[in-house]
Amino acid sequence: MDDIYLFLIGMVVITLTVRFVPYILMYNKSNYKVESGVGLFKYLFDTGSFGEALIFFELEKLPMYSKVMTNLYIPTEDGTTEIDVLYIAPSGIYVIESKNYSGWIFGDEKARNWTAVIYKTKNKFLNPIWQNKKHIKYLSKVLVDVQLRSLIVFSERCELKRVNVEEGLVIKRGKLKKLILKESEKVIFSDQEIDEFYNKLKGYSNKSEEEKKLHIEQVRK
Repeated sequence: MDDIYLFLIGMVVITLTVRFVPYILMYNKSNYKVESGVGLFKYLFDTGSFGEALIFFELEKLPMYSKVMTNLYIPTEDGTTEIDVLYIAPSGIYVIESKNYSGWIFGDEKARNWTAVIYKTKNKFLNPIWQNKKHIKYLSKVLVDVQLRSLIVFSERCELKRVNVEEGLVIKRGKLKKLILKESEKVIFSDQEIDEFYNKLKGYSNKSEEEKKLHIEQVRK
């Protein structure tokens, strides 16, 4: 009985190792841990952090000079609004709302709520376009007179079944690099300007756990 028990434990360990090692290697090679302050355990087991990290890794692979930031807490009248991922590139500044969801996704640009359907279970969530509009509104107060590009990026595990939105506004993670490479033909910002934006926004990231808790409480209220 003990031998069977040890065998099963061994199989579980091997399965977890095979599953997680590639992601651990990506985490260790990336600048994500420095930019986000997210530890390895949270990265692997928090769905939101994992989705944001995968977007971060994709953006880091792009060949042009750029900066990737994550978890920026931008001040609002009643607290803060959190930007999942920000990509500062020669072609523009991309404000990215990450949705690491599974299932079929239904939504409309003008509807307050969207729906994720998994095995007949329906889960409603706030229109991510509206969420990102709020992020952009307040980021525009920090980066005055700078045009910002909104992108909603869904997981590869979902299917955008019926999503009625402007083309190029809502995509799956696998199409992110291709979209930005296509837009890289236009050059708006120099390397120096990219660094200036990054340095100006750096103070809004890597917040303490206490500040993050305050943000979550504000959102719940």
